[in-house]
Order: sequence, then structure tokens, then C-alpha cells
Amino acid sequence: MATSASNYNKKLDAINNALYCNNCQTGDYITEDHKEGTMVCTGCGVVVMNSLIDLDREWREFENDSGTKDKSRVAGPVNELLDGGGLSTSIERVKGGTGGLTKTHMKIQQSDNEKHLREAFRKIEDFAEKLGVEHKHFSRVQQIYKELDKKKNFKGRYMDQVVAACLYTGLKAEAVSRTIKEIIVLTNTKKKEVNKYIQLINSDENLKKLLKSTSYNSPKDYVEKYTAELELPVYLQTATQEVAENVMKYGVGYGKSPVTLAAASIVLLCQSQPDEQFKRTAKDVEGVMGISETTIKKALKELEKEKEKLLPAKYSVKQQ
Repeated sequence: MATSASNYNKKLDAINNALYCNNCQTGDYITEDHKEGTMVCTGCGVVVMNSLIDLDREWREFENDSGTKDKSRVAGPVNELLDGGGLSTSIERVKGGTGGLTKTHMKIQQSDNEKHLREAFRKIEDFAEKLGVEHKHFSRVQQIYKELDKKKNFKGRYMDQVVAACLYTGLKAEAVSRTIKEIIVLTNTKKKEVNKYIQLINSDENLKKLLKSTSYNSPKDYVEKYTAELELPVYLQTATQEVAENVMKYGVGYGKSPVTLAAASIVLLCQSQPDEQFKRTAKDVEGVMGISETTIKKALKELEKEKEKLLPAKYSVKQQ
């Protein structure tokens, strides 16, 4: 009986993977014909799958091959925000030649502004990846940078500051929770300078259109991450998320930023804990979230007025 069940499972797996021959009633003889792009059963010759795409590299490289350049003809992904989608043709300089054609080609191929945008977009992608942001969120940040750059070309040391401001505003519009502290530490910039460009972005009519989001950053988006960094147990992390949800539900702290309300929600719950090891002050939260202690305390005062509504009924009971 066990053998029969095992054979049935093997057959089911083979069918699900399209590697099963109905004639031979097995998938054991299926092999790939690379030349024809098909999967063939060697037992009876039936083609079980065709029109396969070869995902291997175009070239094989050997140790004694001259040069270290990648021979692949496949370019990087298309970026519609760059001229030509960011794709270009390059002419390699021939050994012993003057390189005149190569130099002329490069001058025609890329303007200074195009090179600048490529560099900025690369920085945005690098920083966003380090922040753990998915690629689908990059485009809005790059759009904001390009629109801002049309008004004033940002080069040199100013580029990182503008990139940081675009990351903060763009990711916020994408409902991706990242604090200003995280971004300025990563980009090695100063908060004062980054805030200047954030204000510029928020005051521009064209950029405001790019900032319109289909979703909204809620305090709950920030709570999960920072309660973990504050080393709170899981049951308190869950309870704090409930506080953050209630803040939104009852409209407490209206007008304050989601990250500020998240910080105040954490302090509110922690201060209500009987166990001293789980108490966290506004100063503790400031060190982790990068929001000033004064700002947190102001928001906390508003939350304390509605404490009975906001705190979950069993917030102090450890959940198993």
C-alpha cells in the first residue's frame, strides 16, 4: 500500500512539473533536448514540452581566455525615465587604434545630464536595496529626483542630500515605512540639509502630484519593526500594534505624522506595564526611532487623554 502511494505521489509531482509521459506512464525517461528546445521521453520519443527558453549564458569562458570582460550581449533592465530606456551601444577601443571613433561615439551617446541621472538612479537603487526596499518602489523615488533635477541640477556633494530627501518622500508615498534617521545614517548626510530638500519637494506643485499615494503609512507600519528593536516580547509587540490601530480608528493625534504616533503608542503601552524590564521611556524610543523626546511627549499627552479607548482590554496579560 505504501509503495502504491509513493508511486502515485511521484506521478503527481511529475505531472505538475509537466515532466510526465502519458504513453510510458512515467516521468523517469524525460530529458531535455537543448538544440531543439524541447523535453522528450527517450522511452517512446514523444515530445512532452516544446518552445523552451534557454536561460543559460550565451558564452562559455575558459581559464586561458584572453581578457576578463563578460561576453554576454544582454544589457541591464530598461529604465523608462532615462533616454532610450537606459540602454546604449558601446564601441570597444581596438588595441593599437587611436580611439577617435570611440570618443566621438561616447560624446554623442551621453550628455552630462544623462550621466548625472544615471549616477543618481544608481545611488537610489543601492540605498533602497540596503534599506530592504523592493524594486517596485524605486520608480516613484527616481521620478521625484528627475522632476526636482529639472529645476536645479544637483551634482557633487549635494546629490546624496537630494537622493536622501527623495527616498524619504518617495518611500513614504509608497507606504514603505522608513524613518528619516535610517536614511540620513545610510546616506551619510545631515538631517538639516535633507529636511531643506524635503520641504522643497513638499512645496512644489508638480512634485505634490507624484507624492499622491493610493495607500497610507499608518502608525502600525512602524510599530512592528521598532518594538522588536526595543526588545519587547511578542505579546507586547502585538498589543502595541492594537494601540496603533485604535489611534487611527478613533482619530487620536490627528495631524501628527504616523511615525510620531507610533512612537507615542509604544511609550503609552510600555508605561502601563507592571514589569519594570518592559518599561520604555520617550528617551529610549528616541534613541531607536530618531524622533525627539519632546515630540514624542507632546503626542503622548494626546494619547493619554484617550487611554481607556486605546489600550487593549488584556494588554498586560501575557499571551501564550
